[in-house]
Amino acid sequence: MRTLLRLARALAWLTAVLLIAVGVGGVATAATPVPDEQHRPELYARAEAALAPGLAAITIDLEALQVQAERLATTSRRALVDLAARDAEAVSGDLDAGDAIVLEVGTLATRVDAALRRLPYGVASDRLGPRMQARLVAVVDAVDAVRPLAGDWGRLSGAAVPAISITSHLEQHDVTAFEATQEGAAGRYAAALERLTGATAELDAAQVIRDRLAQSVDTSTLDAWIERNRTYDAALVRLYTALEVSPDNATPEILAAFAEVEAAQKLLPPDTRALIVIIGDLAQGGLNQAAIAVEEARGALTAAVAAVH
Repeated sequence: MRTLLRLARALAWLTAVLLIAVGVGGVATAATPVPDEQHRPELYARAEAALAPGLAAITIDLEALQVQAERLATTSRRALVDLAARDAEAVSGDLDAGDAIVLEVGTLATRVDAALRRLPYGVASDRLGPRMQARLVAVVDAVDAVRPLAGDWGRLSGAAVPAISITSHLEQHDVTAFEATQEGAAGRYAAALERLTGATAELDAAQVIRDRLAQSVDTSTLDAWIERNRTYDAALVRLYTALEVSPDNATPEILAAFAEVEAAQKLLPPDTRALIVIIGDLAQGGLNQAAIAVEEARGALTAAVAAVH
């Protein structure tokens, strides 16, 4: 009887030990993560290898895109310098160069975007590891960074053209008006009046551009420049008209016109510094802002390209 009891107790104890072992094994099994793509990088290595050739080609185009963005930023800075120097020919060259760069940027960006779409796996694919996903996001960011460049350059060009046109008209006016006074001093009054007609045409052309810009920039300095030169030109016209009628006698009309010329001349700017102020006023209408936007886009592209590598 005792033997049977001992056997029963032993059997119960063995059963309890087995149950505990099974329970512990179950806990250990539950605590062990099931191998998956998130915890086993080697499982998505094959997918990333499939991306390698396409991504390498994209990287080459991104580096070329970065070079073009650097060139555009340099060109925009040079355009500002040339504009401040009132070098119309240099500004025109800057704008032509910038237009060509913008076209190349657009071509490269389109090519990168198309190549990105042709990759076998996209940014959100769960077949790719976090680092590869981040590299693809950087490619998207790089393309997005250059999308505004065409518009930014267009605004810069759109602001530079009227600025240089206005200053060119004002400078040509001064040259033509001076030539008129030289003709008048030589007694060639008809020729002087003809020159003044040309000078007035230059002011009229500047006025047309001014009227287009008046809603977006401060034209007060420009308005004063135009108005004072119109007053001076009108006084010269009255003087030379009177002299043409009576070249040998100082009539009251001639004396009055001469006094008007002297008074108007005193109100003219003594040098071309006012033109620099005028250009600065026009630049506030978008020229500086556009140049800054180009620089910001270049910086964003540089950061994105660095993240792709």
